[in-house]
Amino acid sequence: MVFLQLAILSHCLADFIFQSNDIVQLRKSSNLKKCLKGNIIHAIIVFSILFTFLIVGYKFETTLAYSLLIGLFHFAIDLIKNLLSLKIKSIYDRPICHQKTSFLYIILSPLYRWINSLIFIIDQILHVAVIAFIWGQTSIQSSENIINCIYLNKNSTIDILNYLIIYLYVCFGGRFFINVVISELYLQPYKNKAMNVQIIYPLEKTSASDYIGIFERFIIITLVINGAYQAIAFIFTAKSIARFRELEEKYFAQYYLVGTLFSTSLGILGGIFLKYIINK
Repeated sequence: MVFLQLAILSHCLADFIFQSNDIVQLRKSSNLKKCLKGNIIHAIIVFSILFTFLIVGYKFETTLAYSLLIGLFHFAIDLIKNLLSLKIKSIYDRPICHQKTSFLYIILSPLYRWINSLIFIIDQILHVAVIAFIWGQTSIQSSENIINCIYLNKNSTIDILNYLIIYLYVCFGGRFFINVVISELYLQPYKNKAMNVQIIYPLEKTSASDYIGIFERFIIITLVINGAYQAIAFIFTAKSIARFRELEEKYFAQYYLVGTLFSTSLGILGGIFLKYIINK
């Protein structure tokens, strides 16, 4: 079980912490060479983190074989995802007269607005499923390394890893998911009557708002684990007071509420799930 948890934890770190914007842009590039380069770099990071985690307590042969397989499958899944995203985007960037004749356009048109969110979710499910499946088919051999003593109290180790995985997935993975959802909302320009100007709120969030969201979800998970659900309302209230003037503007209010409600929901669900697995 610890082996599987370490593999999932390394996946969280590789996908959500150690993936820079430069790598993301390379992977999203329509240039095949750049796309391949970005995915290869990311796969190497996945392999390196996983190998580093597993070599501490497991035999070299087991660690190397498992890490290589996960790195290769991660590369394949991500490459297919990136190419599929580019294909779908190219279809919807065509003139309308050409779009309607496309089979993919007809099939995907009801889902297109949320296609990136769906791809993100399916991508994460596939990664975790592959990690679990290969783990189930692998003969796990522990090493005699002295560092293996950290696994002596397995119950404590399992609980700590569960905490790390859920916090990372919800706090940092949630950041990516919410950004994807927000980017797919169609914001209309807001006309300021006093100044007679149009304001269009940017879809790209600042780093500050990202970190505020991460910290917010961290606090919410902690409150849920401790059963302090009432305190969650104070977080929502504090954010609303800080944004009070901007909330008077209709479209910003919609943008703000969607992001906050998604973030709060992820934090609550993550806390409930973590509480369930540690008390199981």
